[in-house]
Amino acid sequence: MQGHPRESGDPESLDSRLRGNDRQISPRNDAIQIFEATGLLGEMEMIAREIKRLVRAHRYHFSDIAILFRTTDPYIQVIQSVFRKFEIPVEIHERFRLRTRPIARTLASVFEILLDDWTRRDLFNFLKSSYVRSPLPSPLPLSGGEPACRTGRDKGEGAKSDYELICELELRALQNGIFKDRAYWLESFPESEHFKKIARFEDEFLKLESVGDFAEWVTRVMRHFGLLDFPDSTDEKTRMDREAARRILLLLEEMRRKRSPHLTPPPAGRGEEKGGGRVFANEFLALMEVDLFSVHGRDKNKVQIYNVSLARQKEYRVVFLAGLLEKQFPIQIKEDPILSDVERRVLNEKGEVLKERLPRQAFERYLFYLAATRAREHLILSYPRFNLEGKEALPSFYVEEIHAVFEDGVPVKKQSVTEVLPLWDDVGTREEA
Repeated sequence: MQGHPRESGDPESLDSRLRGNDRQISPRNDAIQIFEATGLLGEMEMIAREIKRLVRAHRYHFSDIAILFRTTDPYIQVIQSVFRKFEIPVEIHERFRLRTRPIARTLASVFEILLDDWTRRDLFNFLKSSYVRSPLPSPLPLSGGEPACRTGRDKGEGAKSDYELICELELRALQNGIFKDRAYWLESFPESEHFKKIARFEDEFLKLESVGDFAEWVTRVMRHFGLLDFPDSTDEKTRMDREAARRILLLLEEMRRKRSPHLTPPPAGRGEEKGGGRVFANEFLALMEVDLFSVHGRDKNKVQIYNVSLARQKEYRVVFLAGLLEKQFPIQIKEDPILSDVERRVLNEKGEVLKERLPRQAFERYLFYLAATRAREHLILSYPRFNLEGKEALPSFYVEEIHAVFEDGVPVKKQSVTEVLPLWDDVGTREEA
């Protein structure tokens, strides 16, 4: 920060202090502040109002501002709700587990069907997914006599009748006591186009000989069942689906590049003794299980929201460090009741075997230092007085340590429980104005 000596109470002097300078210093204006909110919702509203004030009064851009959390998970829905209300664009830099996304789960159901001999649970997990396109024409006509058809995410006329058809198949299977076995399903429901097509894909699957053939087969399955069909929309759900599908295709390409025919095959997995694509399927499912991805928009003028661990090598003019509650930041780390740190240290003499508590505590402190030093001009620390369950919460001891850095403490802005309308400077929405 130009024009201010390092002994001033700005984020740069905090950097110096956190590195071990024991001199107490005085805070400069509002370079460092603490927000005490009533709850998670109140905390996000205080942050949103301050962002609106900074943009309105000091000509900051949204992209000059970041909000950092130890973990964003408890805040995601509150962030989306509050910032939508205050009309503040945000970019949440969260890494999503691919295996948990609906498209990936639906595709995984196809492999579960083939690897576990068509269990009833796997079949109907797949068929009842809203991402699966119906066969054309549907065997169940609508009231007007026209066949029902839909694409995976199209909720137009006919979608309900198709879902009812699947539920009817499931009910009949339950009544007939059908649990698994491809031959039994095809014999019991010869009219089902779904079952016939899955059987044809399985015949191809069992004949696959290379990872290239496997990648092409998976792509055909996804196209046939509508897993690569997306509405012409830029909403968050569609963007997430598109990115998840892109990651699946990239994993297939990664398998194609890395798989070498001369390598020793991995140990046989589930059903691999039957050959075909089963080896590739188990490998692909394992890759989907561990893969992480993120979604980024094209508009760059947005408030950036990160887990602290993802904010390395980033700096912003204004940083909010939120969620500073005891046991949340730092995360509570207890000594293992079975193997103490002393015993672990003995085991680790020739190389780390088991993690010790003290190094993990030091890592939490490093993350706080990392977060606090991402700000170039303003750093605002915040915490809610009550947690998600409505119980009174304790602020992180890091907040007290920040107070101790400065001889006069740090300015604290408190949200009142009885406050009906915000102060004029804090007005953030049209309704409040």
